[in-house]
Amino acid sequence: RGFDSWFGLPYSNDMIKPWVQTDKPLQLFRDTEPIEHPVNQDTLTERYTEEAVSFIKESGDSPFFLYLAHSMPHLPIRTSDRFRGTSRSGLYGDVIETIDWSTGRIREALREAGVEEDTLLIFTSDNGPWLNLPDRMLQDGNMHWHGGSPGPLRGSKATTYEGGMRVPMIACWPGHIPKGVRSDELASTMDFFPTILDVTNSEGPTDRTIDGKNILPLLETGERSPNDWFYYFRGKQLHAVRDKTWKLRQENADAPVELYHLGRDPREMYNVATDHPEIVSRLMQRMQDFRLSVTKS
Repeated sequence: RGFDSWFGLPYSNDMIKPWVQTDKPLQLFRDTEPIEHPVNQDTLTERYTEEAVSFIKESGDSPFFLYLAHSMPHLPIRTSDRFRGTSRSGLYGDVIETIDWSTGRIREALREAGVEEDTLLIFTSDNGPWLNLPDRMLQDGNMHWHGGSPGPLRGSKATTYEGGMRVPMIACWPGHIPKGVRSDELASTMDFFPTILDVTNSEGPTDRTIDGKNILPLLETGERSPNDWFYYFRGKQLHAVRDKTWKLRQENADAPVELYHLGRDPREMYNVATDHPEIVSRLMQRMQDFRLSVTKS
């Protein structure tokens, strides 16, 4: 799908018995050729990392784009003997320690290759923790707490509460992004594409709508986000909308209307919809307009 090379699993690492009743083997691929079955998941994070390091070394001075999507900490979580028992948080903590090592190893490779100051490094996640585990997943060593935690946030993976949608993001680019700066501006992973286009002076496609916006000024100078709105979807269903302060949520026409002030109540504990009918009306109209625009397109 547009990449020159690939090393990894063709789907999530739980697509095997006993968690998924399938006879299709889960195999490790290099490009289009399967190279390992059954897959030793204990060492996947380390092997993905070393593949990434090798790619960086082989790239030399040539520009490159590297997408490293670890299988962990998706269930079933695994790590090698090297990292097992290194944290105070059990196996889940050990898995996170392994990913932490991986990030450090890649930064080290960038320095050794002399391209650290020419490389934008982005670290993030795709969704919140998997807390509402189906019974099929609670087998063969998987525990409820292996799904992670949203911290104080409400909800989890597959929900449109903040615990399911809001994830950490760290961007590093020496000489461009200041150290130690935090921001609560509104941004999403959809913004990476136009941002990378700007960083690489590349032209984007003109035959489709691009949902993201360039957040390079936000990263480099702390400017305000170019995003005024964010829309929360569960599959094809629009559940919620937020601006920089308020979030309106209504899963369907029969569901209750929820309004949260995310600045004061990021945990979404206090529904204040009845106290602010004008804000509800404004955000409800925004949801309806966006729903219509998506349907038309």
